[in-house]
Amino acid sequence: MDIKRANQELKALYERYHDKPRTPEFEEFAKCFCRPQLLWLPDSWANATHRIAYVGREPYGAVGNGAFTKIETVSDFSNCTDGVDKLVAVFDASSEFFATTPNPRGKFWLYCRRAYDLIRASGSNVSIVSSNIIHCAVKTQPTKLEKHDYAIWPNTDYAKAYLDWKKGLLSEELRVIAPTLILFVNGVCYDQFFTTEYPDLHYINVEECDGKVRRLEAGDLRCPAYRTYHHPQAHDTNGFEPIRCALRDAKLIPPESPPLA
Repeated sequence: MDIKRANQELKALYERYHDKPRTPEFEEFAKCFCRPQLLWLPDSWANATHRIAYVGREPYGAVGNGAFTKIETVSDFSNCTDGVDKLVAVFDASSEFFATTPNPRGKFWLYCRRAYDLIRASGSNVSIVSSNIIHCAVKTQPTKLEKHDYAIWPNTDYAKAYLDWKKGLLSEELRVIAPTLILFVNGVCYDQFFTTEYPDLHYINVEECDGKVRRLEAGDLRCPAYRTYHHPQAHDTNGFEPIRCALRDAKLIPPESPPLA
């Protein structure tokens, strides 16, 4: 894969969302959502045998190295003429770091690291990057609305406006980066957000996974894709097992792969 070309395509994609027309509906949600988390491919993606897209629910707050704290919301991002360049600089430095750091914080990143280690232990060259079904977490709520710290609930007008603004972003990202496997570790409650991205989506139960993993099939999903029943933060024990089961079903790790500490 030509990494430079793929990253240029990603940048052009983000520029289109940055430059979307401003509407009253946009203004309503733009100040309530944190800045977008942009995907940027590391050099290791180019020659990896297995290119894994590890897709969560939404970023927990404004992720990044803090160098551009003036871009805190979608509104800040849209108002900044070079907003894409600035956020790309943030995520260029962190796109693979969270997935491969030896001591990740939180179960989401811990399980990402475990998946990375298991695939490498099987003798394969692997690269892994992370994205989210929802690219922006709720930063603040408009007045008189019930507070849900990081969740997007489509029964509010401002959330509907946000979902309309980002429609197609995830599927376009995945098309550009061309992963060989997608792990959606978002849980069943986020299935509602797949429908706008993949209208022809079908869920197939993976019998060996005790009902905790679904294989996803859709015309625009161009590689094997799986969705776990729960998101990682919901698990107290054995939370990694659905991810391990998906990797086994995809034949990325052997059936007898041992548990990781």
